[in-house]
Amino acid sequence: MRSDRKNTRGWKTRLVIWLTVRLYLLFIYGVGLTCRKRFIGFEVPNTYKKENKTWIFSAWHQNVAIAAWLLRGQNGTVLVSASKDGEIIAKSVEAMDIGTVRGSTAKQGGRALVEMMHVIRAGRIGLVTPDGPRGPCYHLQPGVIMLAQKTGAPIIPYHVEATRQWLWHKSWDQHHIPKPFSTIVVHAGEPYFVPESLSKDELEKVRKEFEQHMMDNVVAAKQYIERLK
Repeated sequence: MRSDRKNTRGWKTRLVIWLTVRLYLLFIYGVGLTCRKRFIGFEVPNTYKKENKTWIFSAWHQNVAIAAWLLRGQNGTVLVSASKDGEIIAKSVEAMDIGTVRGSTAKQGGRALVEMMHVIRAGRIGLVTPDGPRGPCYHLQPGVIMLAQKTGAPIIPYHVEATRQWLWHKSWDQHHIPKPFSTIVVHAGEPYFVPESLSKDELEKVRKEFEQHMMDNVVAAKQYIERLK
C-alpha cells in the first residue's frame, strides 16, 4: 500500500514538473520573441568566442528566468540548485540546449564546483548565479571566485533589464521578467581575472571586489534603460 502511494506521488510530481516546464517555455519564448534586444559590452566575449576561449557569465538570481533564454544554444552550462525547484529550472534550461550541473556556489568546494571546473576546462561557457539559490539578494557566494581561480577563466558580469518588466517585490531576489514587446538590455561587464593563489583574507577581498564589479554592471544596465524610456 505504501509503495502504491509513493508511486502515485512520484507520478504526480513528474507530471507537475513536466507541465510547469512546458508552461514556462511557452511563456518565456512568447516574451523573448516579441522583445527588442540590445547587447551592450559583448565585444570581449565575442572575441573570446572567435578565439575558442571560454569564460564564466555571472548573473544575479533575479535574472535567471530570462537570462537562460537569452543564452540558449550558446555552448553554455549552468549551475542549478539541487532542490526540487531546481529540478524545474534544470529541465527548462536543458530544453533550450543548455547543459546543467546540479549544486550551488554557496560553498567553496563540493562535487558541483568540481564538475563545473571540468565543464569549463572542456571549453564550455559557465553560467552561474552567485547569490543563489537562497540569497541574500546581491550577496556573492565565494564559489564563483574559486571556480575562476581553479580554471583560469575570467568572470564576466551579466545583467538584464527591460523598459517594461514585471517585478516580484516579495521574492527574496526581487525577480524580474521583461514584459512582451518591451526592449531588453543585456549588459556585460569587463572580464575579471582571479589570481591562481589566494590566502583566506585575499579571497574575501576578491569576493567583495567582484561583488561590487557586478553591482556596477547592474547600475550601468539600469542607466542605459533610463535613456531608452
